[in-house]
Amino acid sequence: MASIVMSVLLSGVPFAVALDAAALPELSIADDVAYYTVTGTSARSIRAELERRSETGGESPHGSTRSTFEVISRLEEVDGRCRVLQQRILIGITTELPRWEPGRAVAASLQASWDQSLARLVRHEAGHRENVLEAAARLQETLASLESEVHCLSAQVNIDIALENALNRLDRREALYDRLTGNGRRDPPGPDGLQQAGTAEEQDTQLEKLRRFRTSRFPAE
Repeated sequence: MASIVMSVLLSGVPFAVALDAAALPELSIADDVAYYTVTGTSARSIRAELERRSETGGESPHGSTRSTFEVISRLEEVDGRCRVLQQRILIGITTELPRWEPGRAVAASLQASWDQSLARLVRHEAGHRENVLEAAARLQETLASLESEVHCLSAQVNIDIALENALNRLDRREALYDRLTGNGRRDPPGPDGLQQAGTAEEQDTQLEKLRRFRTSRFPAE
């Protein structure tokens, strides 16, 4: 799941905007792992505990990876043009995993089963984390490649659309990933499997969205 926060700092009046093509926005990633405790001492009690946790507000019965995206841009008039003096992309990633603390000795077979299940879950959530990092890198490149605009508002529209498209694509990629892995029951696919996430349809959707948005906001431009 990804959430979005946008911040833009403006000075001066509406003006043209430009960003040096070689200057990628700064990308800052805050990674965190949170744990919740499982105390069951049998396979049945562990399953029941996980199910109860899900029913009482947990993200899932097993694990989750949540992300936040924030773009901070500083625009200022320089020699009659608007330049992006500074742009930062802040990414927050929180992975939640179970930590088993049975409180007493358990059967070796149960320990082995837990270790195997946990290893599969860690691999699955690592795939979700990679999807977030891929989305962040693509957003970084997209923002750096935005063309200059006559109006400042036009430039901000482009930034907003780029961010929205990045999050929409991430949502689709995450859904495909969960489908291909059976929500963690199978190992993650290779990169080629995810690259097939409807690229042609995605491009058409983005272009049409940009056309409609700009036509409605700037019909005389």
